[in-house]
Amino acid sequence: MNDNQSRQPFSAGDLSQIRWASGTNILLGVWLFFAPLFLGYPQLSIRWNDSVAGLVLFVLATLRCLRPVGHFWLGLINAGIGLWLIAAPFVLNCQDITDQLNDMIVGSVVFVAGLISASVRSFNR
Repeated sequence: MNDNQSRQPFSAGDLSQIRWASGTNILLGVWLFFAPLFLGYPQLSIRWNDSVAGLVLFVLATLRCLRPVGHFWLGLINAGIGLWLIAAPFVLNCQDITDQLNDMIVGSVVFVAGLISASVRSFNR
């Protein structure tokens, strides 16, 4: 067995980092999807924004967690979703402080977790 065959694409620590960060984004995606129901968002555009962003975040984070090799870019897209969530209350002119805080706090965590997930690249690109 030569060196290339025995070389794993990720170390155990790398996989743990990807799964931790992606798992966080999976849970936050579920939260975002249901947050409009739980928090009673009064503004239709924010309700749709959070539900769609939550669904997309859930799908992409799940894919990153299940198939980490060569898919670091999924973490970058999730980080972009986090940036959008931070900006969305301002862009969509959100008037409710609860909705604003939820999007900005969740967006900040999604952004960091997305960057953490994307920072781990495999040898098999």
